[in-house]
Amino acid sequence: MIPIGIATEDELSEAVVEKVILGVSADFDTSIKLRKGGNGYLRSNIKKFNNWAANCPVVVLTDLDAAPCPVSLLSSWLTTPKNSGLVFRVAVREVESWLLADADGISSYLKINTSIIPKNPESLENPKRELLGVVSKSKDRNLKADILPASKNSTSRVGLGYNFRLVEFVNKSWDYRRAALQSDSLRRFILNVEAVYKESSGSV
Repeated sequence: MIPIGIATEDELSEAVVEKVILGVSADFDTSIKLRKGGNGYLRSNIKKFNNWAANCPVVVLTDLDAAPCPVSLLSSWLTTPKNSGLVFRVAVREVESWLLADADGISSYLKINTSIIPKNPESLENPKRELLGVVSKSKDRNLKADILPASKNSTSRVGLGYNFRLVEFVNKSWDYRRAALQSDSLRRFILNVEAVYKESSGSV
């Protein structure tokens, strides 16, 4: 088995990363989870992750959010040379865009027509908001109750079952290779993981 660290902002991102890694190769050991919530934890520990990556591959995934571009975000976080074992990727603009990129999968899961799914997910200013808008059109009341806020006046942006339901979608239905056809940042992430596997398994 090839141990690989997974450092992410939240439970959903962790599920996405693990799905891709194990899809690339079942030889990966994904038990090393480095998630404590939010990109502040990732940013404050990026040098540590980079040091670890000299001996064990580490995947760090964060959202682009308001940053101008992935390159500028990485350069602002890591000021020392990056080890080849560190996979630092940025979801444009949020990991939810990677879910929307699999229009067939998400429409089937939500029981809606594919025409409702936004085109060009990486161009969305707020993928999470767009995803919630898509969910609101679902005919599945239970899904809507879990994923959407309890009411318009709710202080929470999402429902209590948001992560549970979307992690379920990722694990059971999300086709990351199909999604990569509509998401360049996801495509690059997959290529990075494949490169790490080749190097770690000695198949380069």
